[in-house]
Amino acid sequence: MARIDSFVVGTAVVFAVVGWVAQAVFATGPTAPPQRCAKGSPCKVTVQRSWAVKSGVDHDTTILTEGVTEIVFKADGNNNFVANGVKFEDSSHFSCRADTALTTFTCTVSPNLPPGNYKYTVTLSGALSGDPWVVN
Repeated sequence: MARIDSFVVGTAVVFAVVGWVAQAVFATGPTAPPQRCAKGSPCKVTVQRSWAVKSGVDHDTTILTEGVTEIVFKADGNNNFVANGVKFEDSSHFSCRADTALTTFTCTVSPNLPPGNYKYTVTLSGALSGDPWVVN
């Protein structure tokens, strides 16, 4: 009986360690509430990587109020974006361009942006893509 109990405890410990390692590898930071961007200044989004492999943003959801015309994505720390480092699935309403150092992407928002949820990807050099949302 003690042998079975040791096996069960050992298995539980292994699963706990594997779960902790997976969370540490893929997490990019604590989940923050949605970011609200208002008319009058560019909406700023910070892009960082987990300590190992995943790109992510400081807010998984960014809410645009009427009149927001720009979203600026800035790579955190010594990170750089890949060439298409910020890409919206619906490119008809967002036009993105990078600076020459690939540390900032500036995306122009169409003035005719209909209400909806817009998925995009962010990719830092040497990292997997993250896929947050913009809500209008």
